[in-house]
Amino acid sequence: MKQVPSGPVEFEIEFVKLKDGRHSFNYHLEKAFFEAFGNEDVLRAAVAVEASIEKFPALMNISLQMHGTLGVVCDRCLETIDLPVKAAYTVVCKLGAETETSDEMEEDSELVILSAHDFKINISHWIYESVLLALPMLKNCDNLTIKPCNKEMLKRLNELSDEGEESTDPRWEKLKELFKKDKK
Repeated sequence: MKQVPSGPVEFEIEFVKLKDGRHSFNYHLEKAFFEAFGNEDVLRAAVAVEASIEKFPALMNISLQMHGTLGVVCDRCLETIDLPVKAAYTVVCKLGAETETSDEMEEDSELVILSAHDFKINISHWIYESVLLALPMLKNCDNLTIKPCNKEMLKRLNELSDEGEESTDPRWEKLKELFKKDKK
């Protein structure tokens, strides 16, 4: 069972005021959104978020669709690059169910139990996590059409890697000889 996340108030939805049926909410994420979570890795952001809530008497289905770009530092040349992000997230909120125990729920399920006293829900944390998970593990410009690489930094990295190849540790040569003897 997941806890109801908290975050910036503009992402709070007072679901008790919503009638049963489908409701849509649109948001635009910028750098300030990520700063609110203490994230300093996102240097700029332009992400559109569409939240769709389908409300029923005893539960809500919340679907989040996100797409846009995040400006981050390239892992290779340290230049700021804009990486595309596209993510989707769905969560089911069960309304007014205080009798369920955590033993009855799977720990990794995307189900949130709301108490009868809850009247609003904040979706910012789900948006934040989904967008960051859409970033590639290795952040570089290999898949970008325009490559804003820092040529000076790449040149210096090549020089350093060439220096490392020239000065081979003599202990490795001895190990290679042992390996060759072992194959014979």
